[in-house]
Amino acid sequence: KDCGFHGIERPDEDAPNASSLAEVLHQRYGRSESLSILVMAVANRLGLSASPVITPGRFLVRVELVDGPVFVDTTKRGAVLTMDEVSEQLMEQRVAPGLIRHLLAPAAPRAVLHRMMRAMLETTHDPRMNRR
Repeated sequence: KDCGFHGIERPDEDAPNASSLAEVLHQRYGRSESLSILVMAVANRLGLSASPVITPGRFLVRVELVDGPVFVDTTKRGAVLTMDEVSEQLMEQRVAPGLIRHLLAPAAPRAVLHRMMRAMLETTHDPRMNRR
């Protein structure tokens, strides 16, 4: 947040280069998946355990702290949320309470790759995004 990075919240704001890490670093904005990779890299460099979390409509970073995990939401300029706050947001989206703990567990690498590839394909196949 302090460096001016921000995420794309709505698909209609998206651009094909919002998934490219080089472009995200240069432009300081991008898809939540790309920004989350940068957050995880910085957290890991600082000695923190950080993992991707995939929830309906959002991609978060779970950072393990002594007092329990917190979640970084890159679409909200790096807002740090507690487990209770994210759980409450998911309940507002009508996610079944029994699924919440499962959704907030670290995502498998294959699920992360699938999400990123799907997002890139959707962007490249959207005629509104072909502005070149």
